[in-house]
Amino acid sequence: MKMDRIIIKRIISILAAALMFVFMIIMLAPTYNVNDSVDICRLTESFFEGDKGTGDHYDGSGLAKGETVIFSTILPSDKEYTSPCISFISDFCYTNVYVDGEEIFKYGASDERKGDFVPKKSLFVALPKDCAGKVLSVEITASIETNYNVNYFYYGDSDEVSKFFVKSRRFPLFMGIFVCVFGFFILITIPVLRGVQTAIVSMLFHGLLLMDLGIYFLGYNTLLGYAINEYSASLLEYASLFYLPFLVQGAMIFNDGAKRNKLTYFVMAVDFIAPTLVLIIHYSGFIYIQQMVSFSHILILFQGMYCIVFLIRCIKNSGQYSEIYGNRVYSFIIVIGVNIFFLTSYIDLASYYVIHSLGIIPQTSVKGAFILYGAIELVISMVISYFFQHIAYINEDSIRNNLEGIAYRDELTDISNRAYCEQVMARMTRKKMACMVVSIDLDGLKKVNDNLGHQIGDRMIKGFAGILKNVYANADLLGRMGGDEFIVIIKGRDIARCEGLLGKLKMEIERANRDETEFKYAASWGYASSHEVDSTEVKDIYMLADTRMYMMKDEHHQRMAELSAKEVMS
Repeated sequence: MKMDRIIIKRIISILAAALMFVFMIIMLAPTYNVNDSVDICRLTESFFEGDKGTGDHYDGSGLAKGETVIFSTILPSDKEYTSPCISFISDFCYTNVYVDGEEIFKYGASDERKGDFVPKKSLFVALPKDCAGKVLSVEITASIETNYNVNYFYYGDSDEVSKFFVKSRRFPLFMGIFVCVFGFFILITIPVLRGVQTAIVSMLFHGLLLMDLGIYFLGYNTLLGYAINEYSASLLEYASLFYLPFLVQGAMIFNDGAKRNKLTYFVMAVDFIAPTLVLIIHYSGFIYIQQMVSFSHILILFQGMYCIVFLIRCIKNSGQYSEIYGNRVYSFIIVIGVNIFFLTSYIDLASYYVIHSLGIIPQTSVKGAFILYGAIELVISMVISYFFQHIAYINEDSIRNNLEGIAYRDELTDISNRAYCEQVMARMTRKKMACMVVSIDLDGLKKVNDNLGHQIGDRMIKGFAGILKNVYANADLLGRMGGDEFIVIIKGRDIARCEGLLGKLKMEIERANRDETEFKYAASWGYASSHEVDSTEVKDIYMLADTRMYMMKDEHHQRMAELSAKEVMS
C-alpha cells in the first residue's frame, strides 16, 4: 500500500507538470491575427451583399450541389501593392474570380478534380497590378453538398499574404509535423524491441495514431496539399478522421495489462469496417467522403463514450496488484490521456456545429485548436506511460532472470543443473553445432559420505565445482548432471584445447589437495567430439564421453585394488 501511494503521488505530480506544460503552450502560442500585419486587409466585411453573399437558397450555413454564391466588393483604392493577391479557401467548390467582370482565375477544371469531387484547397490568386478601386467578384459553386458557409478573403502583397498564411497556421503546422515524426519514430523502433507481443502491437497503434493525427492536422488546415496533390490531401484528411476511432481503440485495448473482451474487439471491428465502407462508397462516386463527415463525428462520439466506460473498468481493476507486473499504471495513464483527448475533440465538434448553424465565422477559419492541445496531452501521456512501462519491464526482466536462475541453477554448486544442460544440448542439436563434450565424475564421494557424513560430502562436491569453475571459466557450458557427475561443453573441435584444460584440471586438483585435510579430490573424465559420432544429437556425443569416463574410472578402481593387494601382501 505504501508503494501504491508513492506511485499515485508520482503520477499526480507528472500529470500536473504535463498540464502546466500544456497551459504554457496555450499562453505562448496565440493565434496570428490579421491586425498583426498592416499590409493585409480582410475583405469579407466589405462585400456588397454582406457576409452571406448572393444565392437563391444560400443561408450562410451550407450549399447544395450546383448552388452558386457570389461575393463582391470594391478593392481599397488607398492600397497599392507591387504584386496584389487575394487568398481564401475553396471548400469542395468550383471557383471563379473576376475583376471588373473579367475572369482572371478558375479552379475546379477537369484536371483538378476527380469526377464531381473538387478538392479543398487554399487558393492564392494573383490580381492585376492596377486592380485598386476595381470590383472584385468571387463566384463559388458547390461541386457536392457542402457545409460551406462564409469565407475570409485576405488581400495584400503576395509575399505578405503567403507569410500570413503560414504564420496563422504555425501551431497546427508544428503539431502536425511533430506528431507525424514522433509516430514514425515509434514505428521504426518496433523491430528492435525485445518485449512481449502486446507491447509491440500497442506501440504499432500508438505510432499509427500519432501519424494519423498529424495527417489530419495538416489536411484540415490545408497544409498537406503542399506536399502531395490536393485530391490525395483532401482524401487523407477525411480518411484520417474516419480511422481515428479505430486507432484510438487499438492504442487502448492493446496496451499491456489492459483488459480485453468480446465487446472491445466488437467495437474495434466496427471502427475499422465503417471507415473502410466509407472509402469504398467514395471511390464508387455514389456519395463522396466529405458528405459523410457527420457519420465520422458519430463514430468519434460513440468511441469517446466507450472510452469513458473503459476508464471506469480500469479504475475498478486498478486494485489488482502483481508482485511482478505491479499495477500496470502505464496502461491507466494512456486511458486517461485518450479520454482527455476525446474531451478536447468534443469541444471542437461543438464549435464546428455551432459555427455551421449560426454562420458566425467561416468554418474554414476554424483551426481545431482544442484537439491540437489534446494531441499534446496525448503525446505527454504516451511518454509518461512508456517511462513507467520500461520501469515495469526492467523489474519484470530482473524477476524473470532470478526465477530462471532458481529453475536452472544447481543450488549446492551454483552452476547449471541437469534441466538447463539438457536444454543447451537440445538447442545445439537443432543448430547442428560442432562441439567437444567432457564428462567428469568426482571419485570417492560415496566413501566420504559413508565415513565422514553427507555434510562433508556436500562440501566436497561444492569444492570440486569451484575447481571446475576456475578451469572452465570460458566454457560454453559447465553443469552438474546429478550427484557426482559433471558436464562441460566447448564449441568447436579443438582437441588440443580440450586436453590442455584437462591437464589444468589435474594440476588444480593437486593444488587443492595440498590444502585439504579431511579428504582428497580425485576425478575421472572422458571427452568426445561431434565428428566421432554419426548422429547430430549432442546427447550421443555426451554418451560417448561418458563411456570413456567410466573406462578411466574402471582403471582407477583397478589401480586402487592392486594398491590394496600390495598393502595386504606387505
